[in-house]
Amino acid sequence: MFAPVQGKFSFQIGLHTGVGEFGRVVVCPPNTDFARTVMEPLSFHFFHFRVEAASLSQREIEGSLSGWLDIGDHARVRSTYRFIGQPGLQPELLEHFLNDLWLLATTKAPGNLAVLSDTTDPLMEEAKKRIAKSAFGPISLRTIASSLALTPVQLTRRFRSAFGVAPLDFLTELRLEKACLLLSDTYETLEEIAGQCGYESGYYLSRLFRGRKGVSPSEYRRRFRV
Repeated sequence: MFAPVQGKFSFQIGLHTGVGEFGRVVVCPPNTDFARTVMEPLSFHFFHFRVEAASLSQREIEGSLSGWLDIGDHARVRSTYRFIGQPGLQPELLEHFLNDLWLLATTKAPGNLAVLSDTTDPLMEEAKKRIAKSAFGPISLRTIASSLALTPVQLTRRFRSAFGVAPLDFLTELRLEKACLLLSDTYETLEEIAGQCGYESGYYLSRLFRGRKGVSPSEYRRRFRV
């Protein structure tokens, strides 16, 4: 299992291709070709594990563990990575955090890995790039849809089909991910952080942050301050 912390890489597992990045774990079974190309400066965790299941043969287990899973709770996975990266971490604690990582990855689709698709949607890849490029300033999803010769409804449907999340939710996650970084790595006020994340006020960011992350920005900063 490959768990990117920073950067991005493209990969091919057998006949399937995809992109590895933060918030996504990539799983490759034994005896399977795994080609990787670094797209951005990369750091990642690598884990070798074995799954036990009395009702399945090892080959059946390995065959079901080929693909990637996206983890929506970026704050929690970042915290997990920090603990995993501590030098001298005791084996039982490491096992605990690895189990937590696996649960985070599989909760979205219990019992199943997201199978790598044989098809891609280049137009949605372009939409994703455009949203990411403009995520922290004024942005109009309607304008992005129009620039791709799509209606907002078509963009939402195709984007959700390609990535499992609506464009607005993807944009919100990018902004909150940056807010998490600024909360943990700087002393900037919430108003200052809101402006850097594309929001007009710290009050709105605070309400959104609590709703999505389950804690207030101040509590998040207290817990994860570097």
